[in-house]
Amino acid sequence: MKTTIKTINDNFLESKIEVKKSVFIAHLIYVKDEDDLKNKLDEIKNKYKDATHNVPAYRIYDKDKNMVIEKCSDDGEPQGTSGPPLLDLLKHKELLNVLLVVTRYFGGTLLGTGGLVKAYTDSAKEVISNADIIEKKLYHHYKLKCDYDTQNKIKQRLNDLNIISENISYNIDIDMDVYSEVKEQDDNINDLENSLGEFKDNIIIKYIDDIYR
Repeated sequence: MKTTIKTINDNFLESKIEVKKSVFIAHLIYVKDEDDLKNKLDEIKNKYKDATHNVPAYRIYDKDKNMVIEKCSDDGEPQGTSGPPLLDLLKHKELLNVLLVVTRYFGGTLLGTGGLVKAYTDSAKEVISNADIIEKKLYHHYKLKCDYDTQNKIKQRLNDLNIISENISYNIDIDMDVYSEVKEQDDNINDLENSLGEFKDNIIIKYIDDIYR
């Protein structure tokens, strides 16, 4: 399992270029998984449903299958002139969990095979150049509930263990989101519960999922 991935820090980026009156609008979007990808791609297609083409390429790391899922489409452009160049750029940049879509409004002038490859590549390069590319780490995500009497001790222990606590809410008990970094070969989601064993009578811990952040 990949404990780190190279991706973008921004949720959504957009840029536009014009080539012989054809307009190319590139979108670079962070996606969490395949369901998120499908929703984001549908949003782009609906927003630009009057466009001549909406050419997608994506790369996603599937944690459960421990594999990279990547795919592209020419969306009606001549085979190999649009989708594959976009996917090649994502692979060259080693980006994961990203969706790249280039929308084209045809301007009336045919660009030819070489011209199409260059136009789609230039459009994609433009939006990628604006991206804040970062490395995200994999974390176990938990919901933690504790009482008021031990909250300070628990927070201190979490801090000592370099465990992140966020979204703290004060109700009858105290609720928070907790993130523990996943180490290489680590598949034990009970590590946090073991680490806080001395507080077992004062806390409730529920594992939610593994996420990159």
